[in-house]
Amino acid sequence: MVIPDHHPGYLDWPLLYLAAFGVMGFFGNLMSAAFVGDFSAAAVRLNLPPMVRYAASATGAVAMAAVMFATGRELRRRMPGSGRMTAVLGGIVVPAVVGTAIIIVINQPTLFGPAFATARAAEASFWLFAVFGAVIGRPDQTVESVRLALRWIDVVAAAAAVLVVRAAAQGILLTP
Repeated sequence: MVIPDHHPGYLDWPLLYLAAFGVMGFFGNLMSAAFVGDFSAAAVRLNLPPMVRYAASATGAVAMAAVMFATGRELRRRMPGSGRMTAVLGGIVVPAVVGTAIIIVINQPTLFGPAFATARAAEASFWLFAVFGAVIGRPDQTVESVRLALRWIDVVAAAAAVLVVRAAAQGILLTP
């Protein structure tokens, strides 16, 4: 695939989506700290007071909305020469709807029934903040082409992530 020189931002789209999903995964789990999930189990195990858990949940929700808003603005900046609605529909709405549908379908059947689809739809609703960010984003800002290169800090971060996931897969006792 040949990408025209005047559209350097198209190379950033997959990385921007991956970064948004990674950050959303963390803040989404933080948002559920007062209710259900891994963060909730850790909070209960650490005997955190309910107010701390609700504060963590509120922080996760606000942070997730802010990250999605910023993601929408960046996606809009990286779609030069297109109309606002084309950028919003083609860059945010269609991928969010199609991606959510694919996740729901490939996980069928599930023990949770319709609750699984409802939870995925609730997660996808945060893309509305990205839509808002894209609608008020300015396409006239130029996106500079950045040469991608692997640095030592990238390797260290990847190794640390693998070690954390590996430790989490084995299970970490939270009690002393």
